[in-house]
Amino acid sequence: MILGAITHPDVLAALARAGHSSRVLVADAHFPGATLLGPSVPRVQLNFAPGLLGVADVLGPLAQAVPIEAAVGATHEDDSLPEIWADYERLLPGVKIGTVRGSQLTTVFDPERLGLAILTGEMRPASCIVLTLGIRRIE
Repeated sequence: MILGAITHPDVLAALARAGHSSRVLVADAHFPGATLLGPSVPRVQLNFAPGLLGVADVLGPLAQAVPIEAAVGATHEDDSLPEIWADYERLLPGVKIGTVRGSQLTTVFDPERLGLAILTGEMRPASCIVLTLGIRRIE
């Protein structure tokens, strides 16, 4: 029995295979994963129903489970920050969060070599974030 922040076996397996600089996409329900992600990209479908599970629901446990070096969040096409941005800042304290227009999100990762894509039921538009994993610090 796993006691960590994440218990989903496919998420755990993908994160265990990932290393420094691997990218993890946490996408909203509007993200066209079937057409924008390569067939070899590990993906986890958590979009059970509209609004379940949300991006923040996934991002919190991820931030507890892996070191996050940087992040890039989608913006609206007019470059305004989406409503979810406050969640990003709360859940990723100390992480520099860059921006990219939602229509350009795939420019921040290679759609054939993404370490993991988690597709959620998040209904707020432009609620996609790409995480870059850091290194594990030995204390």
